[in-house]
Amino acid sequence: MNSKKEQLLEKELIVEEVTILSEKLRAQAIEGRSNTLKLSQKVNLFQAKMKDVTKQMMATVSELSMYQATAMKLGEEAGILAEATAAARSRLNENLPPTDECD
Repeated sequence: MNSKKEQLLEKELIVEEVTILSEKLRAQAIEGRSNTLKLSQKVNLFQAKMKDVTKQMMATVSELSMYQATAMKLGEEAGILAEATAAARSRLNENLPPTDECD
């Protein structure tokens, strides 16, 4: 009977140790879930910020492209006008009207 009581006490001690260890593991698991949730929320926030910045960059690139096209067109027009001005000056130097339409 005494040996059975000893065995029972030993088993109760083992059960207590296992219970303590399992509670520690459970607490770690809960803490890990909390950390994981916080990290996933941060990741989602950063992804949203990245999407916003990407949209802004795309809009800026598009706007820059429009300005570049306008600048090229204005450059061509400036070249044409410079040629017309040079032609008009050379005609004036020859005592002719600047253009044929000016007669």
